[in-house]
Amino acid sequence: MSILIVEDNPVSARMLEVTLQKNGYSTVRARTGREALDELREHGTEIEMVITDIMMPEMDGLELFSAIRSNPKWRLLPVVVASAAADAESVSRAVRLGCVDYLLKPINTAQLLDKVRSILVDKMPVLRDRNQVFADLAIEPELYTDLANLFKSQAQTLLGRLAGAPTPESTQRLVSEALELAEGAKLVGAERLTIRLAALARVQSKGKPTSSDLWGLREELKAVLDALAAEESAQEATAPEASAPAEPAQSQPQAAQQPAAGSAESQKASPPAGTVSDDPPK
Repeated sequence: MSILIVEDNPVSARMLEVTLQKNGYSTVRARTGREALDELREHGTEIEMVITDIMMPEMDGLELFSAIRSNPKWRLLPVVVASAAADAESVSRAVRLGCVDYLLKPINTAQLLDKVRSILVDKMPVLRDRNQVFADLAIEPELYTDLANLFKSQAQTLLGRLAGAPTPESTQRLVSEALELAEGAKLVGAERLTIRLAALARVQSKGKPTSSDLWGLREELKAVLDALAAEESAQEATAPEASAPAEPAQSQPQAAQQPAAGSAESQKASPPAGTVSDDPPK
């Protein structure tokens, strides 16, 4: 999946490209709105977000935005405007078209990354594939299960504390407790939760977080716990059943053993032909 950068200024385009790629995002570049539409037609299923300038030749960013929204295939594609144009008319038009955010140039890279993460986080799976987690962390399935159970216990405890209406004093404490889940979230492959916790840590570093900062965390914790429970059920369903103990073999009555022909017993039982028995006739 890629982010489409639509920017005619090569310096600005390169800055966006390098910033995003250094943080793990794939990018595609277009110099004009028309080039951007060509990229969407060719690689539309691989593009998950558009960052566009407004002032460009041939087709400006707002015309591109309108074309994206008019196409049913792309109408839900998130678009961020990054422009030096801060006039009320441009901003208002972008908002009416459904712009998810508006960044002013020169762009603050930390702000850019925060916006990108917050927009794309809901498109990520709640949990990574467990086999990929095993491979990346070099852990065995049994250890993963132990870690997941420990994480679930911590998350359920925190979720219970988040159920009420937190006060300003309790909010700070709850945020600190939530940030303790960050390492466990990485170990069980809960990447969306990891990103939300990182954003929460940045909010805490800049000042006092509010109760609204905890709402998204509460919903994400519920999603992670549900996903872990579903994963556990799926593993139990596919696990081989324990083999039942074998039934003891039924003893069969043995047939009376016949003496082998030519043996001494056989000779005693059947006298040779032509001999007279010592027993008197009856």
